Amino acid sequence: MAVAVKAEELKVPNLERLVDTALERLKALSEALAPLLDVAEGISRKYEGYYFEVTWVKNPAGDRYYYAYLKSKTRTPRSIYLGKASKLVQEHFELRKLGSELRKAAKSLDNLHTLLSMLKDISSRVE
Repeated sequence: MAVAVKAEELKVPNLERLVDTALERLKALSEALAPLLDVAEGISRKYEGYYFEVTWVKNPAGDRYYYAYLKSKTRTPRSIYLGKASKLVQEHFELRKLGSELRKAAKSLDNLHTLLSMLKDISSRVE
């Protein structure tokens, strides 16, 4: 069932100004996020083809020590030592998650920009 709505009912005071302000702030946020995305992409390209691996070594007393490496079957060097694994394992997964979350945030900002632009367009047609 269709509902008839009068144009006057859709008018919101200062809507265009509010949308313009939101778009300006969104643009500033996108510009601030861009360098972070560039850094994340640079790191991703630099270590493309490597995977994270933790190996252990047993000392003469029988204790195991864990070490973290970046390994590759196709790139040189084949193995890059990262250090003791206890803290690095957690940091590695946090870094991977951070890059992924930054890309999601950038995509969300793009979607929000599109929606606000549509809202601004609709509000200008109503007035």
